[in-house]
Amino acid sequence: MKVLEKKITVTNARGVHSRVATRLAMIAREHHVGLRIIHGPDCIDAASILDVLGLALVCGSKVTVRIEGERGAVEPAMAAVRLGLTAQDES
Repeated sequence: MKVLEKKITVTNARGVHSRVATRLAMIAREHHVGLRIIHGPDCIDAASILDVLGLALVCGSKVTVRIEGERGAVEPAMAAVRLGLTAQDES
C-alpha cells in the first residue's frame, strides 16, 4: 500500500462543479484507490460527490490530495486528479 499526497491549487475557472466532482469519484473507482481531499479543517472522501461539492472549491482554492492504493495505481490517479482540478472547461 502506498500513500501519495500533493498540494494542488484549483485553476479551473469554474472551480470544482458537479462534472469535476463526478470525475474525481470516477478516478477513485477506476484506479481502485482511496482519494481524500483536504481543504482547511475538512478532509472528505472524494467518492462522495456531495461531499466534494460541499467543499465549495473555487478557482484559487488550495487543497491537499491524499491517495492511498497499490503502488502502480496512485501515480496515475494523482495525475488524473491534478488534470481534473486544473483543466479549463470547454466553452
